[in-house]
Amino acid sequence: MRDQNNEQVTLSEFRGHKAVLMIFYPLAFTGICTGELCTVRDDLPHSRMQEIQTLTISVDSPYSHKIFAEREGL
Repeated sequence: MRDQNNEQVTLSEFRGHKAVLMIFYPLAFTGICTGELCTVRDDLPHSRMQEIQTLTISVDSPYSHKIFAEREGL
């Protein structure tokens, strides 16, 4: 799939290097989705952040993802 920067991302690039936490959410900028993603961002211990790659998938456009990620520090 493509990320918010329109760059190709594959699960295989993380194989053997990092665990992957994949989060599916419907829409950016909604209260519940923003809250859930910010909770993951804030509550995942910093020591574990180096070991885990978080990937999020939603139906929004890459442009919306980019603005959402920048605004929320995701």
